[in-house]
Amino acid sequence: MQFSYFSTSKHYSPGPAELVYGTKSTSVKGLITIFDSGSSYTYFNLQAYQAFISSIRKDLNGKPLKAVDDETLPVCWKGKKPFKSLQDVKKYFSPVILNFNGKKAKLVIPPEAYMIITVRIA
Repeated sequence: MQFSYFSTSKHYSPGPAELVYGTKSTSVKGLITIFDSGSSYTYFNLQAYQAFISSIRKDLNGKPLKAVDDETLPVCWKGKKPFKSLQDVKKYFSPVILNFNGKKAKLVIPPEAYMIITVRIA
């Protein structure tokens, strides 16, 4: 169990985190995090976002996915066959991990929790 101090702040933060993609560090350390139970999304600052996308691109090298343009998303990949569900992405994408307090506590975000499937309607 991880102990965190409560403050009079309106936000809850477990402290700075290290950003990991799969099993590899992104070199982003000291990432300030705030947990908001009312938010449906996770937001990264620019440095963390760029490191995250770079890590995904490196990890996808040699896999049967290619980058494509999508009108609704800034980055998108396409397989030989369309993904039918978010469960399909688990074969290609790794979890995002936030390590807190020197790896004593971590938050694991599986691919199906951060990926979106878009469907083109003709």
